[in-house]
Amino acid sequence: MQASPANCKLLRNSSVLQPLHGVGSVPMKLQQGQVWKTSEYYLRIVHLERLEVKYKQMADPGSRDGTHHHVSKKEFCRLIKGAALQAPRKSNEPQE
Repeated sequence: MQASPANCKLLRNSSVLQPLHGVGSVPMKLQQGQVWKTSEYYLRIVHLERLEVKYKQMADPGSRDGTHHHVSKKEFCRLIKGAALQAPRKSNEPQE
C-alpha cells in the first residue's frame, strides 16, 4: 500500500509524511517541484522551507498561468489531503 496524504501525518519539523496505518508503507516526502492534483486544480511546490510552503495553484499543469500562495507546511498538507501526486515530467517530453 502506497501512502497518500489522506492517511498520513506530518512529522514534526520535517518534510516527511508518515503513514498512519499499514505495515511496510513507504513515507512520502514533500519536495520542490512536485505537482499534486486535487479535485479542482493542480498545486506545484515552488519553494519548500522547514515550516512553510510556497506553491502555485493552476488549472492546467502545463501552462504558466496560476496564482502563487504562501502557507504553513501543516496547511499545505491539509490542502493535498485526498490529492494525487503526479508523475514527474521528463525534461525531454513535449508539453501536452
